[in-house]
Amino acid sequence: MEFAGNGGIHCTAHGVLPFSTSETHNAELVKETTQKAQVHSLTAQLRNDVPPAYTIDWLGNLNRGVYVWRGSSINEKRETVDTLTLGHGAGAIELSARALPMPNMNFSALEMVIAGVRLFLCDCASEVSKGIERPGYIFYVGNPTDEVRTKIRQVLSFCLGNYLVYLGSTMLSEKSEMVSFTAMSPPSVGRVSEIPALPPAFLGNGNALIAEQKIVARVANAVYAHYNELRFNSFSWAYWHAMCAPVHMAAGHFGAAIEALQNAYMKAHPAELGKTLITDKAKWAPLKEAFLKAIAEAGLEPAVSAILTNKVTSNLNQTPPGVLSEKMLAEIGITLGQVEAAAWKRRNVAAHGGEVDLDSVIPTVMETKLLKIILHRIVLKITGASDRYYDDYTAGHAIRNVTEPVPAPPPASGAAP
Repeated sequence: MEFAGNGGIHCTAHGVLPFSTSETHNAELVKETTQKAQVHSLTAQLRNDVPPAYTIDWLGNLNRGVYVWRGSSINEKRETVDTLTLGHGAGAIELSARALPMPNMNFSALEMVIAGVRLFLCDCASEVSKGIERPGYIFYVGNPTDEVRTKIRQVLSFCLGNYLVYLGSTMLSEKSEMVSFTAMSPPSVGRVSEIPALPPAFLGNGNALIAEQKIVARVANAVYAHYNELRFNSFSWAYWHAMCAPVHMAAGHFGAAIEALQNAYMKAHPAELGKTLITDKAKWAPLKEAFLKAIAEAGLEPAVSAILTNKVTSNLNQTPPGVLSEKMLAEIGITLGQVEAAAWKRRNVAAHGGEVDLDSVIPTVMETKLLKIILHRIVLKITGASDRYYDDYTAGHAIRNVTEPVPAPPPASGAAP
């Protein structure tokens, strides 16, 4: 639905879904119809005479958790002027008083340059964004495209371990005049507001609970550089739905996300990771013909014969997914530990409807953490984003080298070694 106003103002509403219609009559007995609708997004162009110099992405769910951000300063100053005028005209007496309260300053804005775009990631005062849980914003210097800003938000969400909910944007001129704006109905991604913020990589210099803006920028740029290679747009969707999935299904979602990441990497490196068992076509062709001949001469039912023939012609020579996973991990230099390998093998239980009883809930949660850690290690190693990762499987949340697997927990007291 489009609206036009004076001075070239133009507004477009997308995803307009009417949900109620009512009819009334005015004083002249003319029937009036009122329709209410839900809108997915609203875009308005307010100025055409000035170019945008700054862009603001408004966010929800900006959750730092227990982490302290150490970055650039935000200095907010407010000035009030009280004026008293006695009389009027040329003989009027004007008295004024200026009030300069103490400025509000903090150093918690993360100033970064990602993909060549200078930006600030900041908290937003709750009184400014009423009704928004954990409001925040990204302030961009310039006017990066929607595609670039979407990539940056997805990459920052992964690197900070906190899903940033996009609510819309505002474009400002050099003189802080509003040029245009967009408002969005936020997407529903399960219980993202309940997930504790936990970055995949170590983001501080010495203190594990401090995120340094230079390190965050380095990690984000490394992941951004491999965005297309890893099909990060699809990966981000799968990753956050895995993080929000219920206990009995989370392992299946993480397994699917890992396999999607694996497939993306193999497609980008076909020479290193071939999908066929017998790569020499001269050797495979006679073997395939022998299989097909044996099936044709076996006197099987047509339906069975068709199934076996399809297997031979389509996927019999394909490397099993488990072997491909091992080849990919070996190629990027990651070795799975005992507990990680066990969780990796059992990831299909959730995907294929395996039972989860009360006694297996805690082990299932623990195995899901291991699958998440495997996923983090793969991304960090492929992108070179960090050489250290958080191990939240082990008590104390150890920080380990990305090539170091999660160790098996010590045996319980009194248990056999």
